[in-house]
Amino acid sequence: MNKILLESAKFGNLKTVKQMLQLGADIDARNSWNGTPLYLACQYGHYDIVAYLLKSKANMHLTTDSGRTPLDIACTFEFEDIVALLEIYDLIVK
Repeated sequence: MNKILLESAKFGNLKTVKQMLQLGADIDARNSWNGTPLYLACQYGHYDIVAYLLKSKANMHLTTDSGRTPLDIACTFEFEDIVALLEIYDLIVK
């Protein structure tokens, strides 16, 4: 289930992301380089999945093997809407 969740976050399939979480997949599952579903959704610009994962309590502070967070990757690819969402969410949660 975790692998399907990671792939669905990467490829923008919100329906499957929701299904995998409902079936008990780990919202903070890691791939081979420690990327999470949230990181992958940020990397590929899937705003709706980022919003859903944040609402579902994904940890936005987990880092990859290279020490990058979901916010770092969203900034790198200049997904301004995702950057704003992550920054707002971080302020609200604190």
